[in-house]
Amino acid sequence: MRKMIFFSVAAIALATGAMAADLPVKAPPPPVVYAPVYHWSGIYGGIGGGYAWGSGLTDMSVSGVFIQRATPNLDGGIWGGYVGANYQMGSWVVGAEAQWLSGRKGSEIVPAFPPPSTALVSGTVDVSSFGVFKGRLGYAWDRWLPYVTGGYAIGKIRSTFHDVNFNGAVNTVSDKRSHDGWALGGGLDYAILNYLILGVEYLHIDLQDKMHSGFNNFNADIASRNHLVDAHVDTVMARLSLKWPPR
Repeated sequence: MRKMIFFSVAAIALATGAMAADLPVKAPPPPVVYAPVYHWSGIYGGIGGGYAWGSGLTDMSVSGVFIQRATPNLDGGIWGGYVGANYQMGSWVVGAEAQWLSGRKGSEIVPAFPPPSTALVSGTVDVSSFGVFKGRLGYAWDRWLPYVTGGYAIGKIRSTFHDVNFNGAVNTVSDKRSHDGWALGGGLDYAILNYLILGVEYLHIDLQDKMHSGFNNFNADIASRNHLVDAHVDTVMARLSLKWPPR
């Protein structure tokens, strides 16, 4: 009797094992693949273009009094190029950039002397170009990088007055000098590809006051005239950059 029970249990066990072996084996779940996070460290360079608006100042002294004050409009298109480098630490990105921008020029006609004089002068402020050397600080969300930026600015300004004297002749007083200044702004970059970045940037550039002294050629007692000169512009530019290494 015991042998019969033993053989019966063994037969059932063998049959159960054979049936289990015939059942399909469930495959393990596929591994989770995470998309690589973009890394902003590297060097870059690119070009940009957009719009600038602002004004200049050229205020000429007549007999020691600054009375010929022109503030010409400097609005218009602007373009340029830049090179820079970024270093990422966690989500924070620090960097430095050198930028060259095309200049702006404007003129304004103003009275040469108080009434009843009808003489006029045309004051011109001509910024030949801007150079900006700035630091950057941003916070990365994968391929998005908002940032603030600021630093040192420099530009050469030619200040020119076309004077109209009492006998109706047109004369010129002109001088060109370099002006130091500062820049401050911010922007947003997006990495379209690992090596290609599209961005937009706002920048305020302020070239500070400097005294110019131009040769006086309209038969006056003094050989030169002083004029106080400055310029400031705001810019918004689209930017396209190439980055290395592309990762």
